[in-house]
Amino acid sequence: MRVLFPLLAALVAVATARDDLATASTTSTTKTRRTTKDTKRSLRRKAQDENNANRELFALDKKGFLSIPQDDPNPVGRARRLSYRAPFWEFTSYDSYNPELVNLTMAAPGGILGQAALGEQSATIAGQLDVSVATSLGVLVPPLQAACLTISETGECLEHLDSYLHLYSALAPEYQPAAFQFYDSDYAFARERITSSPAFITRVNRVGDIPFTQANVTGYNAITGGVPLADLVAQGRVFIVDFYPFYQDGVLEAAPHSVLEAPTAVFFLDGPPKKGSSIDNLSKFAATTRLMPLAIKYNVQHSYVVSPKDPHADWFLAKAVFNCLDSDVNSILHFALHSAIANVAIAAQKNLASEHPLFRPIELAAAENFGIIFAGLELLVSPGGSFDTDLSLSGSSVKNSLFPYFMQRFDWRVAANLSGDLAARGVTDIPGFLYRDDAAAIYNALYAYSEIYLAAFYKKPDSVMKDAELQGFLAALTNTSDSIAFLKGFPTTADVTNIKEVSALLTQILWVTGVKHHALNSYRSFNFDSVFPSHPRKILAPLPPRKGTLSDDEVQQDYISGAGFTAAEATSQDRYTPDLTTLEIANPLALFLSTQILAFVFYPLLQKPSRLTNIYLSDTEGLLMAVAAVALRQELRAISARIVKREAANIDSPRYLLLDPATLPLNLYV
Repeated sequence: MRVLFPLLAALVAVATARDDLATASTTSTTKTRRTTKDTKRSLRRKAQDENNANRELFALDKKGFLSIPQDDPNPVGRARRLSYRAPFWEFTSYDSYNPELVNLTMAAPGGILGQAALGEQSATIAGQLDVSVATSLGVLVPPLQAACLTISETGECLEHLDSYLHLYSALAPEYQPAAFQFYDSDYAFARERITSSPAFITRVNRVGDIPFTQANVTGYNAITGGVPLADLVAQGRVFIVDFYPFYQDGVLEAAPHSVLEAPTAVFFLDGPPKKGSSIDNLSKFAATTRLMPLAIKYNVQHSYVVSPKDPHADWFLAKAVFNCLDSDVNSILHFALHSAIANVAIAAQKNLASEHPLFRPIELAAAENFGIIFAGLELLVSPGGSFDTDLSLSGSSVKNSLFPYFMQRFDWRVAANLSGDLAARGVTDIPGFLYRDDAAAIYNALYAYSEIYLAAFYKKPDSVMKDAELQGFLAALTNTSDSIAFLKGFPTTADVTNIKEVSALLTQILWVTGVKHHALNSYRSFNFDSVFPSHPRKILAPLPPRKGTLSDDEVQQDYISGAGFTAAEATSQDRYTPDLTTLEIANPLALFLSTQILAFVFYPLLQKPSRLTNIYLSDTEGLLMAVAAVALRQELRAISARIVKREAANIDSPRYLLLDPATLPLNLYV
């Protein structure tokens, strides 16, 4: 607020002077009976007041409120003000709040102010979650229930794979999930690895890295056009998403009423190289080239391979099993971003003055993050929480194993470096990689903004090195002796020595919070991760020991909806009356509605004004920074227009709008 008060006072002075001028001109005769001479004197005085106020406002704008410490005109006052805050924030362990969180290795907010911030944010998020649930009970549940009853008066509406089409179609258009019409599309299934679920896809460099042979894939030649698997690998056209290593590391455990499988999915680029071109990189492939599924291998319950040429029921089930675990693992991977940014936010509170140009952007990017983390832990992984009741992994395994697993392996150089991450996985040049395209465009726009914004402060070659607050901020997060504060791969003081490097650091923080987070969560949950029947949140029965034994209806009823569990009760109205407080797996509609409410919880929370496209204008000072902010807004709007136009022409897969800047929150929400 200190930044706002001088400007606010100047604006009030201007407004008051103008109001007084208007009052003087209309009431001088009737109310004050001033003489003409007195009135003129008064007007001159007030005009002079307004002129002085305007000069003060201009001076404030020219000088600005922000500065790096060595350029602060009042360094003593700055240090004093920071002393009122910095000592009262601490890096503390999660188990200091809840002993059950002892395995979480990053930092929670401690100290008087850290605890107060956590309490305030937790209350805010809890209230907003209540509103979201209430909203879902109004706009989501009634139309889904009504649509169900139009299929069957007894509520037996989830007997077939296509049953969900009728239910989702009953929702208002703005609430219809993006993926629901493409539940049976192999192209849509593969396309998710380069759009809504891009975190794990990796190029296969050796044919021996594929856990099956060409002979194991039913209809291999029909799928690939007869190109040998070794040749596809040599051409860089084979990609893998493998969840089996997570199982081998012991971090996956099935939730109640769910069966665990950790499959491996292999994809390939289906399409010829351009005529007359040698195959030296994927850009030489025709524009019609598409990423398509080759096969899925089970690893836990069985070890057989399923391909698109196997019976439809087997192939559909394999894709559903894969999507089920993919959604859960990605949701916890994204949670590691929350915990890492919590460390960044605590370090900023402990080291950066309010006047520092990095402080306010970090504070905005991490807004309400502490509350989101603790509310999420309570909602998702506590005993009887959403992982136990609605999802495939147990809450205890997520809390004690998977979440710590991602914390311990977190590396800022991967999480915050788009090009480095994609290059390390060998997926930089996959045709049609829309996550790459959209995320890179926004990253570049944020970097351009950051460089112009920070250039107003770091004007000398040694400005970055002499910024003691920045050096303290970096040191706090790269001190290996402080295990809960330390962020692996975060830039050290030796890594940030000039304007380009500090601009890259700010860009990375803004990109992780405002872009990457939303690529892995937020609107993704309702539009993709919980869209039945292709994305069930639990697999309800053990997988068949061999292929060719299932019908489509058996897949739906026994593995996805649970409608086949209690056939003797099929005529019972009670079975199909959802009781969301005492969820029974034998109640298919209740299970479905509960998963949709959980996914929809994020939707109302995301309807906030703090967007990438508008937030920076409120934090500008002076002409240079105003120009940078306006340019950022214009570039992000242009990116948004390109994305919307591209997806408007997309009719054969879910529209990928997760990184449309017009809808992206600035912070990690939620």
